[in-house]
Amino acid sequence: MAGIWMCVCALLSAAFFTSTSATLHEEGLLGLPVDIDVANVHVQQAVEFLKQHLSLTSDQKVIVENAKRQAVAGLLLHLTIKIESETLNTSTRCNIVVHTSPWINTTNIVYNSCSI
Repeated sequence: MAGIWMCVCALLSAAFFTSTSATLHEEGLLGLPVDIDVANVHVQQAVEFLKQHLSLTSDQKVIVENAKRQAVAGLLLHLTIKIESETLNTSTRCNIVVHTSPWINTTNIVYNSCSI
């Protein structure tokens, strides 16, 4: 009788684990980058930060093409941006990763593929 209950418990545990991991996979696992809207407030704050720290001129426009967020010890924003220069009629595509820690009010560029 005890053997039957152990089998039932094992089967229920397996069913619960399978349904839980399927749910986590659909929603995205904690810590993995997930797509976010380019109009997200964190993305817009990161763009303002980038405008100041990349020494962009007033004729250069930043367009966010793709954005992902990743929960770490803070927030990582993986951005694909295009920097367009109106006067030179040129554009540069960059991948940039910005790390923010709002509780200590810091923002840093972790990765920057731009060569402007």
